[in-house]
Amino acid sequence: MAFVWNTNVVSAWGATNASSVTYLTPVVGVVFGVIFLGEHMTWSEPIGAVLVVLGIVVSQRRLKRLTSR
Repeated sequence: MAFVWNTNVVSAWGATNASSVTYLTPVVGVVFGVIFLGEHMTWSEPIGAVLVVLGIVVSQRRLKRLTSR
C-alpha cells in the first residue's frame, strides 16, 4: 500500500517533492505517539520537527518565494 501511495505521489508531485514525504514520517510518528499512545514529548522533539520542516522548505527553495512577497 505504501508503494502504491509513493508511486502516486511521485507521479503527481515529482520525485523531489515526493522525497520530502519520507522526511515527515518521523514527525508524524511522534505526533501519533503522543496523541494515541499517551507518550510524553521531550523538548528536543518539537525543535527537531521544526528543523525537518525548515529543511524541506529550504531544499525545495520555497523560502525565497515566501520572503520575496
